[in-house]
Amino acid sequence: MKPVSLPPLSSSQPTVLNICEKSESWMKQIGGSLTTTSTVGALLVYDITKRQTFDNVLRWLRELRDHTDSNIVIMITRNTANLNHLNSVAEEDGHTPAETEGLSILETSAFEATNVEKAFQTVLAEIYHIISKKALAL
Repeated sequence: MKPVSLPPLSSSQPTVLNICEKSESWMKQIGGSLTTTSTVGALLVYDITKRQTFDNVLRWLRELRDHTDSNIVIMITRNTANLNHLNSVAEEDGHTPAETEGLSILETSAFEATNVEKAFQTVLAEIYHIISKKALAL
């Protein structure tokens, strides 16, 4: 994927963020983990029309918590909002893991491009905020 440029954290160096998609099926094929210690942000996306994808969210969240920095920014994303009439995950069920874990949650539709950019911008802004606080502390 193409790197995303952010405002510089210092006057001497630009900030560049590389975004990498790691799907569960792809990671199983290569025998890897969904996470790395260098991961600073994650969108946990599930399809509201497929209950199994929601059921995997808690497992994915545990894996993130076990294998990443404690400052990782995580957002749960309820995707395919355009197919709400086929919803197999009640909205209140979908919000429970986010509320329990203190995470943000957003309804998206990749098909209609609804809130997709907002999801990335929200996570990126929080990552930038955390990184800039660390840079200022140095």
